[in-house]
Amino acid sequence: MRKRRSALQREIYRYNAERLGEGEELMSQRRLAELTGLDKTTVNRHARLPGTIKASQLLLYAKALRCPVEDLVEGES
Repeated sequence: MRKRRSALQREIYRYNAERLGEGEELMSQRRLAELTGLDKTTVNRHARLPGTIKASQLLLYAKALRCPVEDLVEGES
């Protein structure tokens, strides 16, 4: 059985599939950590345990991933 992606993982995938600019580096958890200023272990934890993300961190992720905050909240499709 395949494990369901978290909203953060889904948006990283969507970024690479739909929003990546020409010549731009693929988005990864490491790159997302660099762009947001968050520690890479924090980004990894948020990808695995989405309920631990603070509102201020959601805003950082949304800006870096060029998506609405709502797309990063679990339960949204």
